[in-house]
This record gives sequence, C-alpha cells and structure tokens, in this order.
Amino acid sequence: LQKLTAPFLLRRTKEQVAPDLPEKTEMVMWCEMTSAQKTLYDSIRDSISSSLFLNIKKEGLQKNKLAVLQGILKLRQVCDSPLLLPADEQTCTDSVKTVTLMDELMYNLGSHKAIVFSQFTGMLDLLAEECSNKGISYFHFDGQTPPEQRARMVSAFQSPEDTTRVFLISLKAGNAGLNLTAADYVFLFDPWWNTAVQQQAIDRTHRI
Repeated sequence: LQKLTAPFLLRRTKEQVAPDLPEKTEMVMWCEMTSAQKTLYDSIRDSISSSLFLNIKKEGLQKNKLAVLQGILKLRQVCDSPLLLPADEQTCTDSVKTVTLMDELMYNLGSHKAIVFSQFTGMLDLLAEECSNKGISYFHFDGQTPPEQRARMVSAFQSPEDTTRVFLISLKAGNAGLNLTAADYVFLFDPWWNTAVQQQAIDRTHRI
C-alpha cells in the first residue's frame, strides 16, 4: 500500500521542517506508595483477583473480559488517588503521585509552564483543588469544556504576559487541535494503554 500511494503523497517530518526544534527529553518518575495506599491497593487487588478467578472458572474468560478491564481500571485509579474510589472504599487519602507532581510544580520548574494530562477527569478536579490550595495558578479543561472557552484558555496560556503556569487537560481532549508550545514540561499523570495517544498529547507542546 505504501508503494502504491507513495507517488501521490508528500510527507515531511519535523526533523526536516524544523531542524532547530530541540529533542524531547523523556523520563519516568517512579513513585513509591505510602504503606496506607499500598495496603488499600493490595486489598482491592486481592478482592478483584479472587472474584475474577471464580467467575472465569464458572463462565470462562470470554464472558469476563469486561470485568478484567474494569478491575485494571480500578487499580489504576487507586494508584492515582484513593479519592477516585467510591466513598465507602476510601480507607486512606494518600496519593504519592499528587505529592510528587506538586513538588515538581512548586520547587523544580521555576517559572516554566507545564501541561498535566490525566485520563481521569475526576483526577484533574483533584489536582485543580490541590493547585488552588498550594497557590499555583492553572487552567483546566476536559471534554465537557465548550470550544470557545478552550480557545480563550489556550490563547491566554500561549501569551508571554500570562503568568498562569499550569494547564490541566484530559488526555482525550488534549489530542485535538491544540497548540501549547508555551509549555516547557509535559506530565502524563497516568500512562494510557495506547502510547500513540500519549505522543500526540505531548506533541501539543513539541511542535513549531
């Protein structure tokens, strides 16, 4: 297919168009859960595991695929923050990821602007609350934010005169038509299963 269509396509990479664009530097920041958060994680993992194995034994894997995905999703939420769980399951409120991110935003980035992506809109709400408590200025939008409001926030964030340093964006909403080159740092608060979606989100910043 590539051979057939190649004569009709013009494709230029960023390396060809903008050789002066600096390379992306990527790193993984490992976060060790507190004992309380780890205990909650282990408890939920064991509960999900025993329930799933029993159902799979009775009904087979095919009928329980959705339950497997739901179980993984719940464990991902615990890793982000136990506050994403139903109230009756929140045996602790520790979130090592939130603490680590706030430390980065407050002490290590200086005056640089940063984008924070999360797949959970509830996590963005929690981060917005934490930014407010820490006195960190921020913009915040997800899939429910009207296009006009998005455009205003993006325009303000891109302005050198604007002092808002942090942009909180849902991962899915951050993949369409955004140009946020004013940011020097991008944080993926929770990795997405599709790495291409992550790269598209990062490239809202790493572009001409």
